[in-house]
Amino acid sequence: MKITKIALLLALMIGTTLSQVSLQANAALLTQTQREYLSGLGEITMCVDPDWVPFEQITPLGEFVGIAADLVSLVAERLDITFTLLPTLHWDETVQKYENNECHIVPFLNQTPEREEHLLFTEPIFTDANVLITRNEYHYVTDLANISSATIALPSNTSVGQIIAQHYPNLTIIPTLTEKEAFQMVENNEADMTIRSRIIAAYTIRQEGLFNLRINGQLPAQFDNHFRIGVTIAEPELRDILDIGVLSITNQDKEEIINRHVYIVIEQPLDLEMIGRIFFVVVLILGFI
Repeated sequence: MKITKIALLLALMIGTTLSQVSLQANAALLTQTQREYLSGLGEITMCVDPDWVPFEQITPLGEFVGIAADLVSLVAERLDITFTLLPTLHWDETVQKYENNECHIVPFLNQTPEREEHLLFTEPIFTDANVLITRNEYHYVTDLANISSATIALPSNTSVGQIIAQHYPNLTIIPTLTEKEAFQMVENNEADMTIRSRIIAAYTIRQEGLFNLRINGQLPAQFDNHFRIGVTIAEPELRDILDIGVLSITNQDKEEIINRHVYIVIEQPLDLEMIGRIFFVVVLILGFI
């Protein structure tokens, strides 16, 4: 602890930025034993969803980009480690790879009993609600359980598909290969609805110009997305190390990353107390005049 404090003072004296000092402090959280473990583990491989914009995407140049990519990069930077991307063509191939223990981590997915057979999970790295997307003429959905029957297009092997199958047997799932295909089926009246993360829904409708679609309801909070880093079940120590990086990410870090990819206006509530004070001062001044 004394060494960390001395390093902090020296860094400030020579003009090192506070963010750099913070990175050094975070890296110092790993013990010598954890460093030796990482050294013995060697290359840490990562499988991702190649087509989940704006969360995750592998570009034609083979680059991993998106909100998840920035969050994972922040974890790697703060722990002073490196992840090696193993490219896949689609999500089903990614699932196949992690089920076969071909990659160490999957950086952005919900924890489910099915996935726990193959993966350990960190604390949540990001949270977002699940919303319903329908055509404009479709009635507002207050509760999926109240719908007698409907078709819902969902990418296969996703946690939301497992939720719908378990809790809403009244809905008929139409599996798709990609997010885009699910949206297109709703737009083309081939399915009544789809369910996606709120950020994905807002981004896709605007980016793809799907203005005959709208966000038309929301799943209960118990079904919110709590995205975590999945770690191969054979490496529990790696999960514990990554948790240190995950827990170092602040809400401000997350807001800055979101705003790089999706423009979101956060309405600030009026400060009524401050308005009251200003009004009182104005009345007082007018009274003197």
